[in-house]
Amino acid sequence: MDLIKTKYLIYSISYEGVSRRETPQFPIEALRESLMNCIAHKSYEDATPTQISVYPDHVVFWNAGRLPEDWTTQKLFEKHPSRPYNPSIANALFRCGDIESWGRGYKRILEAVGSYNLLPPVVQVLSGLMITYYTDVHSQLVSQNLDKRFMPVIEYVAKNGAVTNSDVQRLLNTSKATAYWILSQLDNWLEIQGTTGKGTHYTLKGFTKDSLKRELF
Repeated sequence: MDLIKTKYLIYSISYEGVSRRETPQFPIEALRESLMNCIAHKSYEDATPTQISVYPDHVVFWNAGRLPEDWTTQKLFEKHPSRPYNPSIANALFRCGDIESWGRGYKRILEAVGSYNLLPPVVQVLSGLMITYYTDVHSQLVSQNLDKRFMPVIEYVAKNGAVTNSDVQRLLNTSKATAYWILSQLDNWLEIQGTTGKGTHYTLKGFTKDSLKRELF
């Protein structure tokens, strides 16, 4: 972590009064959780080392780990039981204070990226487990080939936590009916909260700041 923080990350500089503040381009707590996951869940019979790749707009962690057979990558971001691939290593990390508790790592990751108004990282199974963090929402949406017409909607949700039909009308200068159609096209990204009326809004699937707060606290 010291090597990543001192050699590979870029920091933005700001000031609070006379105090200098340095903010890293990626949420440090999320990167730390991914590094701990690489250690605890690596398949050590595979001699391939853990790989960390840092780019201008994203950072990638990969290790030769495997998910339980009945799990999908989406399940990692949902409430799930702890099933560490290497229980003895996970227990050692827990006892020495490097991980807070088993099974909460991805919730902590979501909390960290949420504090940066970012989307959840991209998790893929590619001859191992790979997780990618992006410095900004737009870069991530481009990498995931989202239609450019819909990007302002997802960017708005990431920043504000939710979006309504009225918000979409204002953002894209469109009609109420077209706004509903746009929201329906984003059903892989958004889920509806409420049923009908003014209280209806849309949040990122599996990642709402309010629901995350209830899970954690």
